[in-house]
Amino acid sequence: MDFDLSDELLAVRELGREFAEKEIAPTAAADDRDHRFRREIFEKMGQLGFFGCVVPEAYGGQGFTFQELAIVVEETGHALLCAPYFSSTVLAATAILEAGSEADKAELLPPIASGERLAALAFTEPNGRWDG
Repeated sequence: MDFDLSDELLAVRELGREFAEKEIAPTAAADDRDHRFRREIFEKMGQLGFFGCVVPEAYGGQGFTFQELAIVVEETGHALLCAPYFSSTVLAATAILEAGSEADKAELLPPIASGERLAALAFTEPNGRWDG
């Protein structure tokens, strides 16, 4: 079994690494200390297509696989990204893709894929309450 990354995946990794080193790493410690995330980083990540990795092109995403997403998460995590990327891109967008109606997907996924809208996953217990 071959576990080497394809040329396309290597290009995604290089793009993610360059972005993380240039845009995230220089202020990561201060962002963490001050409990903030910089919206301009989100805008740049949206321009690069990082938010739409697994969102289908029909909903404004890249239509990639979870391999590309994992690479982006790894590279931004390596630089200590202080932002709700995982919650918005991985958890919320994936939940919408799996459980949302076509109308939900058409309304919610394009602004998530572009980085224009932040999202979070929340659900209730079967009884409709928030406590376990």
